[in-house]
Amino acid sequence: MPFKDFNNLWAVEIVGNEFSGIIPDTIWDVNFEQHYATQKTFGLFLEDNDLRGTVPTRYCDKAGLNLRGVSVTSLYVDDSPWFLSEPKFECSCCSKGNCYIWCITKPSIHGTVRPECPASNIHKLESNVYFGGLDKIKNETYFAVAGSIGTVRHPFSVRNDLCLSPTGCYVVFKDKGVVSKDVDSYHLGYSAFTGSLIEGDSCDAVHICGTSINPLHPRREGLNHLTQLIAPDLSLLIDDTSTVRQAICWIMTEDNQFDKFNVCDGTLLQRYVMAHMFIFYDLMDETLASIPTCNWPGVTCDSTNKFVVRLDLSQLNLKGALFPEISHLIRLKEIRLHRNKLTGSIQPSTFLTLTELEIFDVGGNKFVGDIPMQLLKMPRIKVIDLSYNNFGGELPNEMGFTRTLGKKKRMSFSLHCCC
Repeated sequence: MPFKDFNNLWAVEIVGNEFSGIIPDTIWDVNFEQHYATQKTFGLFLEDNDLRGTVPTRYCDKAGLNLRGVSVTSLYVDDSPWFLSEPKFECSCCSKGNCYIWCITKPSIHGTVRPECPASNIHKLESNVYFGGLDKIKNETYFAVAGSIGTVRHPFSVRNDLCLSPTGCYVVFKDKGVVSKDVDSYHLGYSAFTGSLIEGDSCDAVHICGTSINPLHPRREGLNHLTQLIAPDLSLLIDDTSTVRQAICWIMTEDNQFDKFNVCDGTLLQRYVMAHMFIFYDLMDETLASIPTCNWPGVTCDSTNKFVVRLDLSQLNLKGALFPEISHLIRLKEIRLHRNKLTGSIQPSTFLTLTELEIFDVGGNKFVGDIPMQLLKMPRIKVIDLSYNNFGGELPNEMGFTRTLGKKKRMSFSLHCCC
């Protein structure tokens, strides 16, 4: 039976399953006229599966809904290139708001783990059934059917907190009915006076690094994206000693390659992370501003020459801690930092997003503390070299086994002690 016959159906959400194959053609035959006549929207939420296909023009031509002056298409499929080498869908009318605004209860974006939202960038939102937001810089919307549990005080409401940029410009929607066009909306915008988002129609310029970046500035989209993900406190942007500020300033005012990187495929974030890492370890030089990330020293990218998969900064006399933002390079397969002067402990959270990691070599440094258990549980790990460091504590039981990883592949674990 085609979907057009289900006149009371207002949403299909099968996110996060193992459905495969081509989407049935009849799913695109929704009776939008019936839904709009009853003040209801219709949402298809199909991402984070192994479904494939092309969204036909007949769906796109009918799916647009004008909601308080905002054109909304509630359609989510795996079409995003955010750290995906092969998007599974072709779609000209799918919502791209996932790049700019999202609900923190959904930790993945089209099947891949997105960076964790800093706590200070979480905007608390309570709604009856769904929530939404409009990024005014890109005119992109994000809507989602809410499914989380309400508070004790309001058991029929839902908490779907949004991850927003503190330098962004937004319109936020809250449903007043039951997935209808009857919504409340209000504006949020960056205030230069408070250094944060405040309610109101205005959105100020961001003054940083001697440059005024107003909402129409060609790099404002990139700035908003980066402050959304890596700036838990905007005071970092006025602290001259902060390497975060130095990296932001470099990419916003000095990087000649800026226009070649994209928010929605993750390459702009990758460019920032690499710049921050090189500043963090005192490896930055002025020539790198004109060189693509994949051609930087010690960097190897994938076959598309787009994503960093191997990082070898061995024997460079690096000092300090393990670079904390390395966890944002989620395509990494090899991390080689052998024979440097790195210190401090290695945090287990570093490895939560590095699901492709196969080799982790930090031998010959000065790391201390416990061996990070998360590292031993990595799904693809083959080689771990922690030799000649100052790790302590009890040896975990997991070190006593050798785990088969495919045909004739085994995990190698090196932990030497000094005599």
